[in-house]
Order: sequence, then C-alpha cells, then structure tokens
Amino acid sequence: MEFVKRHWWLVATLAAMVVLAGSAIALWVVFNRQMGQREAVLKKSRDFLRPSTAYYNEKAAGVLEGATAYRQKQLDEMMSFVKQPNEWQPLIPGIFPRYQADTQVLNFRLAYQAKLRQFMKELGAVNAAESPLGIREATMFSSEKAFHKATWIDDPLVSSSPDVVMQHLCESQNDLWLMEEIVRIIKDTNNDYFRDTKIESENRKVAKAVIKELLKLEIGAQVLELAATAMGRDHRYLTVSGGTTPYGGAGLAATAEEPEVDVRAKTLTGRASNNNGGVYKVLPFRVTVIADAGNYLELVRRLSGTRSFLTVDKVRYEVVCETENMYRQAGLTCPNLNVSDRVEIYGLRPLANVVITGESLVFQVPGARPTVLPKKPAVASGAGA
Repeated sequence: MEFVKRHWWLVATLAAMVVLAGSAIALWVVFNRQMGQREAVLKKSRDFLRPSTAYYNEKAAGVLEGATAYRQKQLDEMMSFVKQPNEWQPLIPGIFPRYQADTQVLNFRLAYQAKLRQFMKELGAVNAAESPLGIREATMFSSEKAFHKATWIDDPLVSSSPDVVMQHLCESQNDLWLMEEIVRIIKDTNNDYFRDTKIESENRKVAKAVIKELLKLEIGAQVLELAATAMGRDHRYLTVSGGTTPYGGAGLAATAEEPEVDVRAKTLTGRASNNNGGVYKVLPFRVTVIADAGNYLELVRRLSGTRSFLTVDKVRYEVVCETENMYRQAGLTCPNLNVSDRVEIYGLRPLANVVITGESLVFQVPGARPTVLPKKPAVASGAGA
C-alpha cells in the first residue's frame, strides 16, 4: 500500500493505458468486421459487373426487345395497308406512271369535270342558285365550283414538258382521291344521322340533314391560312425551311422539292413533306360547310384515319344569326332567303358556318399509289467526258 500511495500516479497511468488499449482493440475488431463486409459486397458487385455482363439488365433488355417488335409489327401493318395499289383507281386507266399521249391529258380533264358532277350526285346536292325549284327536294346544297380544281385543268394547252404534265396529273389525281374520301364522309354523316333518327328516305331533305351545305372544299398548303389570301396559286404540299414554317406564299412551290430538315411544322401534328425522311408528303385541305350547330362535331370526328390518313388540325365555327343579312354573310346560297324561308328550307335548328382545316398523308413508298412515280436514275457526273 505504501508503494501504491507513493507511486499512485504510475498506477493511474498504467490503468489508463489498459483501458485505452482495450478500447482500441474493440474498435479494431469492429472496423475489421465492417471492412470484411464491405469487401464481400464489393466482390459480389465485381462478379456481377464482370465485362461480359457490365451495364446489362436482362429484364430491361427484354422489355425493349418487346417494344421494338411491337413497333415493327405496327410499321409492317401500316405498310401493308399503304401498299394496296388496287385501292387507288386512276381516273383514266393506264395513265400512270409514264406520260404517253396528249389525248390522255385531254381525257383526264374531261373526266375530272365529270367527277365533280358525280360528287354532287353522291351528296344528293343541288345548286340552289341555279336550280331554285329543286331546293326543297335536295339533301344538300353545293355546286361544282365548291370543289378544288387545279388551274391547269382549264388550260386549253398541253405543256411541252412530259415531266411537268405528269406531275400535274399525279397531283390532280391525289386531289380527287382526297375529295372522294371527304365527300364519302359528308355523305355518311348525313345518312347515318337520318338512319339513327329514323327519318324516312322521302323526308331526307336539307331541313333534317346535319351538313346542309358544302360551300368549299379546298386543297393545298395555302389553306392553312384561314383567310384564303393565296387561293389564286397552286401551292401543293406543306414543307418547312430555315427553321420556320411558311403558310403559303414564299417557300411553298408547286414543283420544287424542299431540302430535308429537322424542323416541326407549325401545325397540330408538326408534320411536313420534308421532315420525315421522304416517307410521305403532307397534303392539307379545308372544308367549309353550313351545318346543324348542335351536330357539326360528328363531321369533325369522322375526318380522321381512312386510307388518306386524315387529321384535323383546327376547327372554326360561327353560329348564323337569324337575319337576312347574316344569312348572306354566312354564305347561305339560297336566293332571296328570308327568315320564314330559312326555317322551311334549313329546318328549325340553329345553323353554323364551320371551317375545318386538316391534312392528309400521301405516302411515297414503292408499291403504294399509282401516282408514286419511279425515281429517275442519277446521272453520273462527268459522263461522256
């Protein structure tokens, strides 16, 4: 005890050293165990991410493969739908794909005019301005002038360039096919409404119809402007250039091919003829009708899909106020129409002037429409030198 009392500081130091050593040993054991666990996890990770399987998730890869196969199936189905040349019957048999004779062009012009008259017949339409006695028997009102017709159709001369003539023929044939689809949709809209409301055939008149008057069916890129300021020109397919999208006028040519760009068009779909890799051309259209103000959306709904891949971009409508002046402003073509005549001829329901602007796709893949002309072989530079 005397020794401890005299050397208490040495005993305390030794005790402290023992305590610290024990703590250090305990910490070392814990640390060593944790390091062992970390090394085990790291080893498993390295084994899993060895070069043969690095960054490869088998489940995710299976999902991507399934999605790719589904998209390929969709593409194959769409191409098989597009490649049905027998579905596209030319106005003049055998006129495509190569120019043969001026007589075919003249026959095409005559057949084009006859086709417009056929449209009128299919719709059960009467020209109210020219046939006032038939307005109470008609299913619709319209006129041949309401349908799109390229300016070259009325040109008495045939161009000396076979390539230009063939391009005009192809474009006008595509116009007719698009108008066929729209005419059929208008006709079906009225006929289905008559059937669903159990209206007998003898009572299927303008007063009961959903679409009462077809005022205009226009085709070409200029129709993307609701105010038809460019209708004097035959602009064709919608294209984009320079990072902006022209709506008629500059940049939209009847024959020139625009260079391929990665720019969206300023439309609902963003599609243009020169931003899809040459798969299709975008052919806009605009339909202006007088319709039942409560049921006109049935026409809008039907203007989708079909073999022309129709898409509605925008709709504008104005309810027709019940005054004689507003009848004229809205475009009603019945002559000298007053309020009582309006109710008798157009029916009791309110009317609306409806303008529907949309687009169709003209696929350029081989084996599609007869109007997809074979590409000319490129001429090698320096040939004949």
